[in-house]
Amino acid sequence: MVAVPVRARAGRPENPAVTPALARAAVELLAVGETVTVENVCRAVRVSRPVFYRRFPNADALVSQVIAERFASLAVPDTGTLAGDVRAVLESWRELLTDPATLAGVSRVTAAQHRAGVDATGILGPCETAIGLVLDRAVRRGQAHSGADAGFVLSLALGTLLMRFLVPGASEPDDEFLDRLTETVTATATHEHARP
Repeated sequence: MVAVPVRARAGRPENPAVTPALARAAVELLAVGETVTVENVCRAVRVSRPVFYRRFPNADALVSQVIAERFASLAVPDTGTLAGDVRAVLESWRELLTDPATLAGVSRVTAAQHRAGVDATGILGPCETAIGLVLDRAVRRGQAHSGADAGFVLSLALGTLLMRFLVPGASEPDDEFLDRLTETVTATATHEHARP
């Protein structure tokens, strides 16, 4: 799976290449629908379990970090309008969730959110930051109220999108769906009652 095996030897400094290699192995397993276990990841990277456990308490924690990094890497383009910014964010989330590895990882993190080392806020944090930035820009432009509840707007936007990916039988969100969701999120953000 992972092209270059990485070995860590006792008594030597930690090899900085190991953690990225573990992350790549986890992504590869998620992408093909395999279960990410400590054993599977260690076998792919050719390291021992102690090497893994020096970095992560369990496989769920590794998946949690990988997915958090994917969400944190998303940009929030400034399109000049609230609707444009909302649509851009929704499109970036859709693109990320369309990736099988990311979607499988989100499901795994959601199911394991109470396990040691699993940080479910690693998904919500970057998404909330993105929505907060979009709303702040809109307020500065005079396109939204300063009291808009970012948490509620996030729940509406991300929750609706995630439902289409995670609920069995639901169709994946197409452009028309994103258009309608953009209109709803924008209207909510600009409505007087969209306040805490």
